[in-house]
Amino acid sequence: MIRFAHRAKGGAVLGGAPGHHGPFGADGPNALADVRLVPRPYTHPDTQILLYALYAEQVALYGFADHPDLTEPRDLELPEGLFVLAYSGHTPVGCGGWRTMPGRAAEIKRLYVEPEQRGHGHGRRLLGTLEHTAAQAGARRLVVETGSRNVRALALFAGAGYTLRDPYVDGRDPTITRAMTKPLLRTAGNGPLSAPPR
Repeated sequence: MIRFAHRAKGGAVLGGAPGHHGPFGADGPNALADVRLVPRPYTHPDTQILLYALYAEQVALYGFADHPDLTEPRDLELPEGLFVLAYSGHTPVGCGGWRTMPGRAAEIKRLYVEPEQRGHGHGRRLLGTLEHTAAQAGARRLVVETGSRNVRALALFAGAGYTLRDPYVDGRDPTITRAMTKPLLRTAGNGPLSAPPR
């Protein structure tokens, strides 16, 4: 079981005082496009809005997709995982999570940014936050699945150091699904495994 080092109650933004660069990055007025990251349950109404938007986009692109209800909500809750939403004001504009896997691994799940919010770095910030919190929880390796036609996601993961690997979910068609992985290497000394996202 992966332990989680950071805890939040009531969906509070993690990261300390305004402008502090904690596990959820800058949360002050100079934060990236004033978007803040907030941990939320997988079942939260704002989470569901984004999950169904992601689902509809995937169905439009491939003709099918994994339904959001196929993911066990408890897998994305502390201490087994985490789910995070990106907010612009009070509007949810992006999401993503991680869940524990065997062998001290964590799987990135449901990483999504609303189409009109893309191109501003929100996906990179979400991914960086997920990587950091998973590393702090004890993960040593990350895995993720994305679609072969999802050019933006493939570029995001490749740019963040992910490399292709064999499928880790039975029955996946490798012409449609791309599985990727990234090691989380310990830094010098006993410091954090990865720097907080900026």
